[in-house]
Amino acid sequence: MTELRGSYRPDIDGLRAVAVLLVLAFHAGAGCPGGFVGVDVFFVISGFLITGILLAELEAGQLTLLGFWERRIRRILPAAAVVLMVSFVVGWFWLLPQDFLELGRSILAQVLMVPNLYFYRTSGYFTQDADLKPLLHTWSLGVEEQFYLLLPFLLLMLRRVSHKNLRLVLASLGLGSLALSVAWSTSHAWANFFLLPTRAWELLLGSCLAAWKPGPKAAPRWLNECLGAAGLMMIFGGAFGYDEKTTFPGLAALLPCGGAALILGSARSGHTLTFRLLSWRPLVFVGLISYSLYLWHWPLLAYARYWAVDPLPWQARGLLMLAALGLAVLSWRYVETPLRQRRVLQSRRAIFTAAGLCTALLLGAALVVEFTGGMRSRLPDEVLQFADGSQDHRDYPMVSPEAAERGDFIPLGINNPAVHLTLMIWGDSHAWAVMPALDELCQKHGRRAVAAVYPATFPALNYVSTNPHSLRERSPAFHEAVRRFIISQKIMDVLLVATWNGHFDEGNPDQAEQALITTVKSLKADGVRVWLMKSVPTYPVAIPKALAGAVIHGEDPEQVGKPLAEHLKASLTETQIFAKLAAEGAGILDPMKRLSTASGRCRVSSDGRSLYRDHHHLTVFGAGYLTPIFAPIFESL
Repeated sequence: MTELRGSYRPDIDGLRAVAVLLVLAFHAGAGCPGGFVGVDVFFVISGFLITGILLAELEAGQLTLLGFWERRIRRILPAAAVVLMVSFVVGWFWLLPQDFLELGRSILAQVLMVPNLYFYRTSGYFTQDADLKPLLHTWSLGVEEQFYLLLPFLLLMLRRVSHKNLRLVLASLGLGSLALSVAWSTSHAWANFFLLPTRAWELLLGSCLAAWKPGPKAAPRWLNECLGAAGLMMIFGGAFGYDEKTTFPGLAALLPCGGAALILGSARSGHTLTFRLLSWRPLVFVGLISYSLYLWHWPLLAYARYWAVDPLPWQARGLLMLAALGLAVLSWRYVETPLRQRRVLQSRRAIFTAAGLCTALLLGAALVVEFTGGMRSRLPDEVLQFADGSQDHRDYPMVSPEAAERGDFIPLGINNPAVHLTLMIWGDSHAWAVMPALDELCQKHGRRAVAAVYPATFPALNYVSTNPHSLRERSPAFHEAVRRFIISQKIMDVLLVATWNGHFDEGNPDQAEQALITTVKSLKADGVRVWLMKSVPTYPVAIPKALAGAVIHGEDPEQVGKPLAEHLKASLTETQIFAKLAAEGAGILDPMKRLSTASGRCRVSSDGRSLYRDHHHLTVFGAGYLTPIFAPIFESL
């Protein structure tokens, strides 16, 4: 139940229901493109409730750290531990070794209360598909758990200050966190999304509201009605107005967080229409089971998607959400409630002992998976060889705009500064993928080269990339710095590599075409030979997993590759633009000379190994397989 200073507010459980239903709708693809804002609503609610309870205990002289953490353990650990254990058992039978290894590591991170840190480190541009990670959603638990660890200490340190000064401190910390979130919105997008320093302001917004004491004169009824209605509209505005391309969090998060705060604050002095709507009993019940519902829904979706080649149909997603609802009811009734209400493990010693044993069990399971490399012995060698393609990559650093300005690029080929630079590789993550092959070719031919790469960023002058993981508005400055370096170093050959089809589909093809033509003309005018590698085929599933699955299910791995005609049709815009670039004097390198089979399909494997490490990036082996198409560059050198 939702309690605050002894009084139960059903509308808060109703607001929890709204939050969790938005998250479920977003994850299930049910027409709510910004439903992820439900997590932010949860953060505000958590900050409001926890701070209110702590302040009440502090004023009564009853606040103890052990007592607070005991309540948090009873509230959070039981349901989470059951989900972690079930996910582990299912993963044993369902996941390939690398994915099972990552599941074990995410369990370990949750045990250590740092899942957000783990997913920040592993959910970058080159990771497996995010919607196949069964415990990805626990990142939000990590943010809350870290906040719960710090908040009691902060309030104990400030226990002698007035409420006014307490609110000032909380507000100052919140504003600092918000400012950091805004600053990191584009430059450190993953850190901004996952880490506590840029999420703390959302919880602290609730904390400030809890620390605020209304004056003796109640606000007019009409004002509370307006504030509550505005709060609901703000939350739904974010839920249906935002999508995955929205820069989030940051300023955009003010809409749902502010909406949640308005709802929480407007109902303190009277029952508004919003209060009555959120207090509707079915909604309140969903709010009561919201924690378990949040925990269960994502693993069900992730495991259902794991071996699926096509997106799950809406009927399947609907059944999965009903299953999550059923599991949540059972979890709430038989796991959450008995422990929270002290029907079992009544004493503090008992709950701490049980928590320790549960933690040790999960820790042991995670370590076994780690030390066995994901229990590789579960699967035959042919499956393992295909599956290992997901790890066949070479890590290269990203070249930041600042590094580009300094001329600090990724060195390739022979490491001898006395040798003149002859080749620049310029592109996005697809350039990263082929760099191992180019590195070996440069070494073989005694050449020195450098690479200027940044993920999702279209390599063309005067073009602003729109992908949320790209440099965005910093793209033109980055590319101009690359051009200046090419000219100043008298580099003879420049190779542009990118997922052209993806860029043309996401942005404006006409602008992209003109930017590429401008880039080719500019470089040609400076005496540079320009080469462009066409896009490799892309797939809706990770190829190593698809190949391994084909073997497991007794199917022909060669059939995993899409029909060549399908790829050519998807590449029509690229083909037309590249024909114009060829007319401007650019050399066109076509990977399909190597990635086509005699049966008219796109090649995705060779000699029992995957040519791709995910759904569109080549493995090191795959890049080496393309080596012959780069021969014209080195012949010209």
